[in-house]
Amino acid sequence: MPIIPTYQRQERYRAPGVQLTSGAPQRIPAAYENTLQEFGRLSKDALDYLEKKKKKGNKEGDGQASAQSKKTADSKTSQAEALPFEAPAFSPDENLQIRTELLDAVRSEVNEKGALASSSLDEFAASRFSEADAETPAARDYMMLRAAAREEEKSAVDRERARRASQEEKLVRGIGALAPTPQALEAYLSAQLPAYEQRLAENGAPQAEARLQTASVRAQTAAECVRRQLAAGNRAAAQAVFGRYARELPEAVREECAQKIRFSAASSRAKDLWRQSALQTDGTPQARESWARERLETEKDGEMKETALSALRALGAAARADVHAKQAQVYRSLASATDGEEAQRMLTAQQALQPAELPLARRAARELFSASGAVSDPQTFNRLYFSAGEKDNARAFAKGRISARDYFALEAARHLREGGRPDPDAGFLCRGIDLWREKKGLSQEDAERVKHAVLTSADGTQERLAALERVKSLLDF
Repeated sequence: MPIIPTYQRQERYRAPGVQLTSGAPQRIPAAYENTLQEFGRLSKDALDYLEKKKKKGNKEGDGQASAQSKKTADSKTSQAEALPFEAPAFSPDENLQIRTELLDAVRSEVNEKGALASSSLDEFAASRFSEADAETPAARDYMMLRAAAREEEKSAVDRERARRASQEEKLVRGIGALAPTPQALEAYLSAQLPAYEQRLAENGAPQAEARLQTASVRAQTAAECVRRQLAAGNRAAAQAVFGRYARELPEAVREECAQKIRFSAASSRAKDLWRQSALQTDGTPQARESWARERLETEKDGEMKETALSALRALGAAARADVHAKQAQVYRSLASATDGEEAQRMLTAQQALQPAELPLARRAARELFSASGAVSDPQTFNRLYFSAGEKDNARAFAKGRISARDYFALEAARHLREGGRPDPDAGFLCRGIDLWREKKGLSQEDAERVKHAVLTSADGTQERLAALERVKSLLDF
């Protein structure tokens, strides 16, 4: 079997069908330049692969092919002299069938494996094509598909290499950031980064680019180590690592780490003063914060002082919120007491309420189950629930506008609100009741009674929603 010629762009060649006895070799006109080259890069490897497939197991067929070629040449002498190629082996319909089968095979492999392998195309071509089919539509389809498959294979290899480089980078940065000291971090990076740089070079990165990327990973690992040490409360270790690698960090990252270290130092200073204040004062948040602020007046570093004061304010606010939460819990417990004696025992055992609150709380506890106790005015209760201060609640209870149990409920809501933990769901629920009232045509008085019944039914939103549904079912009955 004749060897399939390989073609080079803009070069002319002697085709297998040329009469070698002619005075001069007949060359292909410009119109017959290799069209496969125009449709895609014709791979010499692909042609060599086809040739090897044809030679293997077909040595005996060479004689038969030669005889067939001679017979064809004898029967169509004039046509052979005029055409530089052997006659196509496929008829137009056969060629169309081959193209359809090729595309079906490609689709099947893509659906099954997710990608097309060039070797699969080569197998198909080796079993169906001969050199006489080089200029057929089916062969052009094969070469175009093969070129696309090879490009995708190359892209897949490149993506895999990039993925592995990214994975190695993440490992270096993640594990290196755990280093407890700058010495340990340096020893780790010095051992690991050369392998990472070599991988980048093997992936095709220029030497200068690989070095820059390696330096970037080194700096990012050091910065992450600083952040982790600060998050763990190891400010001294973070400061040591930062001092060792500060010059290698980008300016923005260097300033970020420096600010975080300064903030950590100021925060530590504020926490130390806050702990000491518990032993030097009566323990109330106001007294502790005042004592700590006085000690910061001697701080000469303005930025350190301001940051520490801000941290003290946050500590004081958190302490006050905690105190108010405990006081609210006392009032909620009083409101759910089973009898007056239990309420009195609760007041005796608790330590959260301020001394000024106790006289009125004891009075409310005595009246909690009194037959002569006041009955709450729903509108007054609803108004006080969302905005009243301590004096407003006390005045309403003293005037008999709210009951003892509702006084406890109002005080619990007030403490939560003053501690920075208001009850927004209650406001939305009351707004929903107003909309429902308008839809049902109820009076404003009825709506106030519904709100009062829902707000005093429970503390949780879900329990209040269930109480509202019960009320609706009663009104719709």
